[in-house]
Amino acid sequence: MAPWKSILLKSLGVGVGIGIGISLCVGTFAWYSSRPQPQKPWDANAITATFEHVDTGGDNRHLRFLYSLENHTDADYRTDTSILQVSAVVGEKGNLPDLVR
Repeated sequence: MAPWKSILLKSLGVGVGIGIGISLCVGTFAWYSSRPQPQKPWDANAITATFEHVDTGGDNRHLRFLYSLENHTDADYRTDTSILQVSAVVGEKGNLPDLVR
């Protein structure tokens, strides 16, 4: 084979190899940058609640638990109060145990 043919085939092979390599790199980058980002886990210290007091209110004298919430982040948080649930522990004699000590 003539030397110029050998050089041409080697150059063609190197060019095709570089093209395939660059295509793989661009494809990998495009796939990686477009994938969905996982959600950050909830920071348990983002919002802290401090118990204020318990009293009764309304016509049926329902118990009301009052808490102060402090946000330690730069983000604003909202909650739908209709989804909040309250649970209580009933003592042996049918009364609520001392919650504040």
